[in-house]
Amino acid sequence: NSNGNGSNSNGNGNGSNSALQGLRDEAEYLSAEIDFRTMEEDKARGAVALAGRAGADLSERLARMPEADTRRVVTAAYQQLLAAGEAEAKATSLLHASQVQVQEARRSLQETRALASAQADAAARELDARLTATQREYEAKLRFVFEQLQEAQAQARGGSADTGSSYPSSRP
Repeated sequence: NSNGNGSNSNGNGNGSNSALQGLRDEAEYLSAEIDFRTMEEDKARGAVALAGRAGADLSERLARMPEADTRRVVTAAYQQLLAAGEAEAKATSLLHASQVQVQEARRSLQETRALASAQADAAARELDARLTATQREYEAKLRFVFEQLQEAQAQARGGSADTGSSYPSSRP
């Protein structure tokens, strides 16, 4: 059975439940992705801080060394600093990319939550409408049965069919 939105509707809400479960699963995945990206961001920040401390340590050691050793170490350090600069640029780039992905995942999670809330509200309204329609249908059937019963009782007593019923006369 179809209720017009492509979900399965057989009267017990299985289509809505599976859609909500799918949205919950997606929200859980996005939450885990945000956590992972946050950890990656922290690691990248740590790498940037470590590179800064290495530069300070090198300056202290160079001041205590003879000039020939200093030149050799400075050349090697220069090469390492270039590599560290490249690593820092990569780490900064990765950090920025992670931040963008975290923001996108947060936005997506908010949209997913809003969609899940809207679908849950729609499912609740649909269920309420079905319950109200079913209640009205059975009330009408009960009125009809009570009217038939009262007519049968009146005929059995030999009286008229009008017994002053408090139920309005409406037959389905």
